[in-house]
Amino acid sequence: MKNKIIFIIIGLTLLIIAGSIFFYVTTKNNKIILPENNNLLNKNEDNNSDNKNNKNLNPNEKISPELSNKEKIKYNNGIYTKALEEKNDILCGQITEKRQEDLCLKEVAIELAEKNICEKITDKEIKNSCNNTLLFNTAIKEKNLSLCQKINEEYKEQLCLAEIIKTNKLQESECKKLEDNSSLYCQDFFMFEQAIESNNPEDCMKLMSVNQEDECYNIVFKNFKDLNLCEKYSEPIKQKCINFVAFKIASTEKNIEKCNLINDEEIRNSCKGNIELSLDDDNDGLSNSQEIIYKTNPEISDTDGDGYSDGEEVLGGYDPLK
Repeated sequence: MKNKIIFIIIGLTLLIIAGSIFFYVTTKNNKIILPENNNLLNKNEDNNSDNKNNKNLNPNEKISPELSNKEKIKYNNGIYTKALEEKNDILCGQITEKRQEDLCLKEVAIELAEKNICEKITDKEIKNSCNNTLLFNTAIKEKNLSLCQKINEEYKEQLCLAEIIKTNKLQESECKKLEDNSSLYCQDFFMFEQAIESNNPEDCMKLMSVNQEDECYNIVFKNFKDLNLCEKYSEPIKQKCINFVAFKIASTEKNIEKCNLINDEEIRNSCKGNIELSLDDDNDGLSNSQEIIYKTNPEISDTDGDGYSDGEEVLGGYDPLK
C-alpha cells in the first residue's frame, strides 16, 4: 500500500515536470515568432504612414519640373489631354501654363455641366465664355427661352434663341414673353427666315442684328455672278449688293482691283488682305500667308540659298531657313 502511494506521487511529479517542459518550449517558440510578427506590424504601420502621407498631398499643387520649353509644352499637353479624358478639374491644376489651365477647366466644366468649376478660372474672358456655354446648353436642353436672356454674348444669345425656336417650332408670339433686346432678337429670327424665303434683300434691312443682316445678304446674293445684277436695286440695297458680289468675284479671280468697288472700308480691306495672302509673289510654291507662317521671304523663292525653293523644302519636310 505504501509502495503504491510512492509510485502515484512519482507519477504526478513526472507529469508536472513534463507539463512544465512543454509550456516552456511552447512559450519559447512563440517568442521566436513574435519578432517576425512585429516586423509585419511595423511594415503595416509604415504602409499606413505612407498612405496617410499620400492623403495629405495637395492634389492642386502644381508640378513644375525643370524642363525645356519644348518639354514643358509636351508635359502640359499630356496633363491637358488626361484631364479631359478623365473629366478631372484637379488635374487641370497641375498645368504650369495659366491660360491652358483655364481652358482645361472650361472644357471639364462644360463636360460635367458644373458651374463651380467655371468659377476656378482666373481669365475673365474664358470664365465668361464658360458660364455662357453652360447657360446655352441648359437653355437648349430645357427648351427655355428665358435662360437665353442671361447669356451676355450677343451672338450666342441670338443663336440660343434661334436654336430653341427652330428645333421646337415655336410661334412668333413666344417672343413677346421675353424682355428688351431678347424679344427683338427673337423676332429677328422670324424676319430672317421670311427674308430668305422671299429672297428679298429689303427684308434683310429690317433685321436688328448686324451679323444676321450680313448673313441674310450673303444668302440672298450668293448666286449673283455679275455686278450688273445689282443695278435693279435702289440705294442703299444696290451698294450692299455690289459689296458682297464684288468681294466674291475678287476672291475667286484673285483680282484686287475688284475690291475697290466696295465702299465699306472694313470689307474692302478684308477683300484685299485675303487676296494678297493667297498670292505667291515669288512663285516658290508657298502662298504669301504660308511665307508668314514659315518666316520665309515672300519675295525670294529660296530664302536660305541652298538651291531648293522654299516650297520644295516644306513639301519634303525640310526647314526652308536652314
